[in-house]
Amino acid sequence: MERNFSQRLYELRSERGQTLEQVSNGVNQMLGTKISKGQLSRFEKGENKASIDNAIALSIYFGVSLDYMIGLSDDRSIRQMDRLLAYAQRFKELNSK
Repeated sequence: MERNFSQRLYELRSERGQTLEQVSNGVNQMLGTKISKGQLSRFEKGENKASIDNAIALSIYFGVSLDYMIGLSDDRSIRQMDRLLAYAQRFKELNSK
């Protein structure tokens, strides 16, 4: 079955048993983003499309590949984890400016 970003976001959040608020707080604390629970709700419902920055941040938060997060692949694994962690740190630094 084909999955899109909205479905993947809901599934990943549900698998963790987290509320929208918990995901919002978690991703914002981890990466310095400003994704509100309202935005997450609209993403899940397909009412709004996530920016590339938000899609990347959420894929990092959930520990899945960006391709998986946006529905291009069914492979959740992240290759080159060290590189991803370096990107995550740089992403956080850029968002804190």
